[in-house]
Amino acid sequence: MLKVKKIKESVIPKTAVVSEEEKQVVKINADDGAVYYESSYNAETFHCLRCGENFALSGEGTILCPKCGNQKIRQRRYNCDCCCYYIRFVEMIDGFLVIKDSAVKAEETMTGIEVYSYDIACVVVQPDGEVGAFDNCRQGYDERGVRIWTRVKRPATVYLRNQKKQQCRIQGQTVPEHPLFKLIESDIYTMGLCDLYNKLKMQGTVVGKEEVKRPVFDESLVSYDLENAKKLHTVVIEKEYSVNNSEANRIHGWCTKCGKYYQRLTVGNYTYRDHTCALCGMSVSELGGAIESVNYFVTPQEYEDGTMMIRIDEGYYRARILGEQVRGVDPEITFDLEIKRVIYVYVTLDGKATFFNDVGETVDKLGIPVNINTRWGENVYICSKENKQLIMNNKAVKRTGFVEYCDRKAKIDMRYFEALAKIPSLEMISKMGMNILVEDLIYAEDKDIPGYLKKDDKGTGLKRLTKPQMQSLINGDCHLSYFVPYMQVLKKDGEALFADFQWLASGSHFRHVLDILRVKIPNMTVKKIREYLEHVDEAQCCRVGESAQLWADYLRMLRDLECDLTDKQLIYPNSLKREHDKAARKITQVKDEKLNQVFRERAEKNDKYAWENENFKVLIPHDISELYEEGRKLSHCVGTYGKVVAEGKSVVAFIRKASDVNTPLCTIEIRQNTIVQARGMSNRPAENIPNMRTFIKVWAKNKGLQYAA
Repeated sequence: MLKVKKIKESVIPKTAVVSEEEKQVVKINADDGAVYYESSYNAETFHCLRCGENFALSGEGTILCPKCGNQKIRQRRYNCDCCCYYIRFVEMIDGFLVIKDSAVKAEETMTGIEVYSYDIACVVVQPDGEVGAFDNCRQGYDERGVRIWTRVKRPATVYLRNQKKQQCRIQGQTVPEHPLFKLIESDIYTMGLCDLYNKLKMQGTVVGKEEVKRPVFDESLVSYDLENAKKLHTVVIEKEYSVNNSEANRIHGWCTKCGKYYQRLTVGNYTYRDHTCALCGMSVSELGGAIESVNYFVTPQEYEDGTMMIRIDEGYYRARILGEQVRGVDPEITFDLEIKRVIYVYVTLDGKATFFNDVGETVDKLGIPVNINTRWGENVYICSKENKQLIMNNKAVKRTGFVEYCDRKAKIDMRYFEALAKIPSLEMISKMGMNILVEDLIYAEDKDIPGYLKKDDKGTGLKRLTKPQMQSLINGDCHLSYFVPYMQVLKKDGEALFADFQWLASGSHFRHVLDILRVKIPNMTVKKIREYLEHVDEAQCCRVGESAQLWADYLRMLRDLECDLTDKQLIYPNSLKREHDKAARKITQVKDEKLNQVFRERAEKNDKYAWENENFKVLIPHDISELYEEGRKLSHCVGTYGKVVAEGKSVVAFIRKASDVNTPLCTIEIRQNTIVQARGMSNRPAENIPNMRTFIKVWAKNKGLQYAA
């Protein structure tokens, strides 16, 4: 959304505020003339609403106001619906349409009733049609004590609890002329601000009046199938106060759903929001212009050149009570069809769709709400069998992928064309049979749709897939949440099949697959990852949800330790958990720079033990990582000796062949000028290595070391 700063600093501050007269109305409604006390723990001080007297409890006998004699005693009310009022302001400010919800609250203090008001949230429609939501409750106050307005994804859901038309204030004569206001005019009094925002957001902005001309549509083709229309019912409620006492009230109700009159008694605080019909159980929360009650009547027209225009009428089939409501008499019910707006989808022979509003302007959206999909088992699009067949047989529509998608879904979905307008490759995906992916793309937010699907050259990102990969995608019932990371994986492994990736991602998280591939193990593939983790699951009793993460961590540590990543025994360990823990311990030592620095300083002193002859050479390690690599290649525990060497308790030396100084052969440990260990592969004695014993004796004598071999 543009101009956010301008809206917060120049538009919203100009909005109307709750008047003092309205505050007084709330105060009057909250004043029942009682004598009240603060709480049961502090019931010695009283305030009388009738005369305003404050007094303390004195003596025994009847509690009453000493000034006016008021005996109506109750506890102070903290939260009461009669003390809270919601007002909606709708106004035009500097070309912006602003819908703001404010609250007026009456708070009982021990000095009387205090009334205050505050703004809750608002919706702002810019001159270009962009819609934004702002919140006034979540970020607290600035240094001046003024609430901070912040941009939010959707406004707070606030309903006009009183459900009375006069609580919505239409400010100014230009508001009814706004094109978007006309779409919500009948809902502005009853619909929550969040629902209003969603409805406005889906209307679409005018993108060009003269770009494309709308073909003439034959109005005589339009007919409304009211038999299958979703009916919008209502309950008219009348409250009768004070039935025998001040706590009980009688509710009179007339329900259009069951067509009956009823009454019920209520005790205590009562809110219309929680009311349900006593006979059929219809909830008041279902009332108003709810999105779930909207109908979309579909009428197609096929032109001689093969193109097609699909007209969509958005309307409500509302129940209405004839005449006045009479207590004790069942209401007479009738139904009225209200067409809120008309939108057109024009499909050309190149498989592209253009959208028009009812005045012939091109728009970028159909404005059909995303959450309309929540009506499971219902088809929100009302279309006769003949008209549906006409759409499906049209050659222009056949080039969009719409037919294949709707056939598999067994119902039509007009939002497909809206998705097709921004995702050209949707046709290919639909005709490939990936119905789940198509549906995900239809209802996905723009930020969740990868850019390569939005490009004009249809199939970009998909065309590079091989036939086996395509078939694997089709067979795998691929969701968008899997498709996006799978395409990322293909950048690392161009031969990866979706079936292998799906097995890994469903048991773990796809990021672990990417982490393993990013280590750049030679010839590592998704198929090999699956095969090894299946082996770990069966042979090591470690499920893929754990093993995938362990392996990814383990391989990263091997890379950081500069290990030989071509060593298959190292890459595919027989005990993943054990080797992971060993690697974690080693890398902790290696990454401890302070310890490593001491180790290097100690190594300089230990260099005095370096020596060589024509057969062998003695090397002194200068980094802890060298100990780990020596222990790994010779399969012994010298990798854990970093700390004792740094502390000077031990000296470690490596013996290599003079002709191959890079291949580990034998490891020596020296303590107090004595060779205490001399080990080769798998902790075998050094004496098993040809000529090693003789060399160690000569070296020990040269360096003044004791060697009892």
